[in-house]
Amino acid sequence: MSCDCKKDGKTPQSPKAILKAQATKNYYSYYDTPDGCDIPKKILAASRLGAIIGVLIATKDILLYSHAVTVGPIIKRYIYHTGPLMAMGATFAAVSNGMLQYRQEDDHLNYFAGGFACGPILAAYLRNYHAILLGGLILGTLGAIKKEALIQKVPLFPSPPGHMRTVGDWRNNYNILYKDPLEGKSEMSKHSQRHRRSGCFWVRRPEKQRKPFLCSTRVN
Repeated sequence: MSCDCKKDGKTPQSPKAILKAQATKNYYSYYDTPDGCDIPKKILAASRLGAIIGVLIATKDILLYSHAVTVGPIIKRYIYHTGPLMAMGATFAAVSNGMLQYRQEDDHLNYFAGGFACGPILAAYLRNYHAILLGGLILGTLGAIKKEALIQKVPLFPSPPGHMRTVGDWRNNYNILYKDPLEGKSEMSKHSQRHRRSGCFWVRRPEKQRKPFLCSTRVN
């Protein structure tokens, strides 16, 4: 299987696009190039992801469970959680891409083998020998599901936009379902400025009546 990373990958071809990509991103992601290309970079990218997850788990462990207070125990907790997860990421990248180079086929079996190879590391991390087989099968199945999502071009963990978005989102949204929040406020502001000088305030009437507002005298 030939590996043409420059043609098949996500690397932009035009000089303008290359400069734009370099300005916005200065690190390598796992799927910047196809599977089987840039294997050392993929190993480092997978190890980086494992390190990030390990740091988060270790921080939660120190704050909520172990309550380590000195430098030595804190470093030990970070190494205990970060080391195995980095090794699992590197093992998955090496085995899955190695299987692709050996079999010359890009299918679900490569990702399953990469996940299954992480079973012994997971067993050592959890200190449970049952995880060698069961953990390997679970991780391999997750890897096969991830490969299926890549083949179908479907995100495995979609990130829907938030409901609130931003305060001024309505200004840039031309959807007919959105209602202009300033609609009807200009006329109200004119009436309020006109009657503010007369020493009265506005009282909202029931919706059944025609006039929406009633000017009443101010009570001192």
